[in-house]
Amino acid sequence: MPFFSIITPSYNRAHIIGQAINSVLTQSFTDFEFIIVDDGSTDDTEKVVQAFGDTRIQYIKQENKGVCAARNTGIRNAKAPYITFLDSDDQALPNWLDDFYNTINLKTPDLVFCDMQVIDNQKNCKIRRAEYPYREDQYSDNGLYMPGSFCIAKHLLDKLGGFDENIRFGEFTELMFSCMNYTTVRLFTQKAGIIYYPSVDGGGKNQVNKINASLYLIQKHPQYFKNKPNVLLLYYQNIAVSHAQLKQWSKASGYFIKAYFVQPSNLKTLVRFFISLIPFLRDRVWPDFKSRT
Repeated sequence: MPFFSIITPSYNRAHIIGQAINSVLTQSFTDFEFIIVDDGSTDDTEKVVQAFGDTRIQYIKQENKGVCAARNTGIRNAKAPYITFLDSDDQALPNWLDDFYNTINLKTPDLVFCDMQVIDNQKNCKIRRAEYPYREDQYSDNGLYMPGSFCIAKHLLDKLGGFDENIRFGEFTELMFSCMNYTTVRLFTQKAGIIYYPSVDGGGKNQVNKINASLYLIQKHPQYFKNKPNVLLLYYQNIAVSHAQLKQWSKASGYFIKAYFVQPSNLKTLVRFFISLIPFLRDRVWPDFKSRT
């Protein structure tokens, strides 16, 4: 039985998935299975994958059901005690699995997190540290939930039920909220394990998916948001901004007001509310935006 199961969902990524595959097959730690779930691709993804001819690769093709369903297919077929995820447009650094393995041997944790290199569209590289997932000056022992930035014990992932297939944005955040319902042991490699390339066509660019997923998370995890009003404020603000990007001004104003009443001391929210009411100002702050649906 392999020690790690690596799961990569893919949809029409024949032009780029080879880099991700190569970065896995050249790992210094070799005791793994690599499950690639093709979510109904219509390009040459299968041909690219099969060309590698490595027995550790398990290629599964299914009808198009979305990235969460593809990851869950991978989880159901995984045999290893620890599972990690790598997106088809990202790359693993050579010691990614080795660092996970060495850290796991310290304490048999439920979750292990690594740092990641983020390469932006201008090819600039920045290290995003797993212990400071949101702000460089704000430590968190909860970890960084991004594809490739953590491995998770299969028994915990099975208990969580995998990924929630009702959402198309923020699925790793939802997994994080679910993990918070359990007492877990978390460790950190304190080393960069993957190279992350922000997607130009991912769910984060689709404002409608972003709005729907945010509202769904607020409804599904009410206790978390009750205990974290600052996070609820951020979610309402983000929903409002997404509506503004879509030129849905009444909805944008409504969610800015919701955010304001969560934390009335936050005057920035009130300013944004008034801007959303004034045409020449709001068009400057939120210029024309083409929603990707």
